[in-house]
Amino acid sequence: EYGRSSGPQVSMVTRSGTNAFRGSAYWFGRRTRTSSNEYFLKLAQAEEGVNEAPILDKDIFGGSLGGPIVKDRLFFYLNYEQLSEQSERPVTRDVPSGSFRDGVLMYECAEPARCPGGSVSGLGDTHQVPPGWYGLAPAQLAALDPLGIGPNVGLSEYLRQYPLPNEPGNDGANLMGYRFAAPIENTFRTYIARLDARLADSHNVFLRVNAQDDAIRDPPQFPGQPPALETFDRNHGLAAGSDWAISNTLVNTFRYGFTRIDRDSLGQRAENATWLRGLSDYTPITFSGARGTTTHNFVEQLSWLKGDHALKAGVNLRFTRLPS
Repeated sequence: EYGRSSGPQVSMVTRSGTNAFRGSAYWFGRRTRTSSNEYFLKLAQAEEGVNEAPILDKDIFGGSLGGPIVKDRLFFYLNYEQLSEQSERPVTRDVPSGSFRDGVLMYECAEPARCPGGSVSGLGDTHQVPPGWYGLAPAQLAALDPLGIGPNVGLSEYLRQYPLPNEPGNDGANLMGYRFAAPIENTFRTYIARLDARLADSHNVFLRVNAQDDAIRDPPQFPGQPPALETFDRNHGLAAGSDWAISNTLVNTFRYGFTRIDRDSLGQRAENATWLRGLSDYTPITFSGARGTTTHNFVEQLSWLKGDHALKAGVNLRFTRLPS
């Protein structure tokens, strides 16, 4: 009667139609102009001379309608709700510094007095070296390489795809940080339809159908990219029931439930991954997949009132097929 597992029990009751047509409509809105900027994002934006709070716009709206199909005998009820969310989430990625992507390796000197700073030439540009630091040029790195190769031009071109850092990050010189407000757009839709029929004064039946259509998107890896992962939930279910008062002391209850979990995930990985330790992947390593699970549930219960006692007996059958 109260489920098959430990933990809280949740009972959901759906409104039924009546002999009068009744409906409702609602809308709730939230806008970014009531928000303040996130502290660390504000610090990162300061270098660009801007101060913009992350977007957080929400619209929740829906409506319901219920009424009679056949007076006193057959009723309907419909409900729809949608949440549309446009937001931005502050995220931080590990990116190469301007000098590191140009084939220059910066390091802090153990004896700052011996490193007055200055400039160093990379594969294509010249970079400033602060006092107390030393910048190894591509030729010097090649001299240290046992194979004499040094910085790879192809890798340098790959690293140039990354945005320039706006935070110190790991070491403040080679592997740095980039913080930005990542856009997110999510949509959640819920549909409910219900029919109630009075077969007799002592016998009622119902049928309820519900569906879920959600699109949930992860933040993009970097500005201008698509969401790192998109998840689509298209779950649906059906419930049917019968309540029959056989006599003043005997009541029979039957329930049938069907649920279908249908989830698809769309990732960005379509080829072999290029992974560089200490840096965020330029293209996120997220994968596509699908999951579908069907469950049938049959519940039969007989309740008998005998004097001061209430006796119940029944059966609960549950059939689930899990994909392999």
